[in-house]
Amino acid sequence: MGGRVPISDGGGGFEVSPDELEGAGHSAQGIAEQIPDQTGSVLAPSDRASGGLAGWATGGALHDCTYDWKKLLDGLAAAMDGYGAKMVQMAQGYRQSDQGAAANLQSLQTSSRPAAYQARAGAADPFGTVLADGSPGSAPVRSRRQVA
Repeated sequence: MGGRVPISDGGGGFEVSPDELEGAGHSAQGIAEQIPDQTGSVLAPSDRASGGLAGWATGGALHDCTYDWKKLLDGLAAAMDGYGAKMVQMAQGYRQSDQGAAANLQSLQTSSRPAAYQARAGAADPFGTVLADGSPGSAPVRSRRQVA
């Protein structure tokens, strides 16, 4: 089920590709996983640099700036991971919804006929309707233009 799912918002609408949405979610999670290791690697060099500036106001400011920056990026990583997980869940939801709709349509095709039709079972169809499988029914396979 890799197709696009049209979504209408009352305007022009848009389409969602569950496979692409899921892939983007996994990508976001993968990047988010790498951020803490990368940001952690700047702490030691910053500590060395700020240690070399002992007694200077810039030493403390560099230290504080580096740790605040790491904290901010780690928060970004957590948010990216969370949004990535939500994107994966949304893709799964679109697939489940699509599969549910397909199952409902399939059950309509295979379910018993409406009661009014069952009451007249065997009676001649005044319209000569023919189903796509060739059996008598209510869904014509020919358009009016093709009927002589």
